[in-house]
Amino acid sequence: MLRKLILTVLASTALVATAQASDLGSRLPPPAVPLSQAISAYDWTGFYAGATAGYVWGRDRMTDVAGYNGPAGSFTNHPDGGIFAVHGGYNLQNGRAVFGVEGELGYLGLNGSKQFPPYVGVRGPTDSVMSTHSDFFAALTGRVGFTPADRFLIYGKGGIAFANLKSSFIDTDPTGTTLVAGTSKKRFEPGWTVGAGIEYAATGNWVGRLEYDHYDFGTQTHNALSAGGFVFPFRHRTTADTVRIGISYKLGGPQVSYGK
Repeated sequence: MLRKLILTVLASTALVATAQASDLGSRLPPPAVPLSQAISAYDWTGFYAGATAGYVWGRDRMTDVAGYNGPAGSFTNHPDGGIFAVHGGYNLQNGRAVFGVEGELGYLGLNGSKQFPPYVGVRGPTDSVMSTHSDFFAALTGRVGFTPADRFLIYGKGGIAFANLKSSFIDTDPTGTTLVAGTSKKRFEPGWTVGAGIEYAATGNWVGRLEYDHYDFGTQTHNALSAGGFVFPFRHRTTADTVRIGISYKLGGPQVSYGK
């Protein structure tokens, strides 16, 4: 009799424990998602617009075509200044690869002058001086990049560029009398550009960038006229390099996907 009573109590206790465990399990939260699946991946696809600013240094290689300063020769001016531009574009992401197109318009502040190397006579401050100046520029480029880590984009770019360039040459004697002078017309000279940069998406919409670009605006020729009506052509080959920082705003709100 005692044996049956003990077995009955043990069986009842086991049933109660099983029911409580089942009820507790139904109240527990679902299993935690692995950390690797919980980290978000930024999506670069979409339109964006922004601005950049930085420093530009140039190289204007001038050739004295007719040999006004003696045997025809060349020398180089190194204009420099600031650069500011606004830009807009579109990115399309496929896996870790990002493809895009971007246009920009801004101010390219190349300014500088240099005296032609001495040839003969006493030199004044405006004896055989060439000058280089630019202001507005524009570019249209394609971009190709990849994302080595979430929210980071490394890219290269290349395309066409235009710059409003002006070059001049003036020569005066020690008394200040102009012997020869000429200035090219300001015009948008066509050229090409290549560059590279890195971007970081600080938030869903705001993206910072650091970028380097090289510009080549080809060759331009202008004539300088003497007091006697003689024409002396001068040829210029102008290139420029820039380093800029900037910020972009991604239009249409952030697009973030989650790992599965």
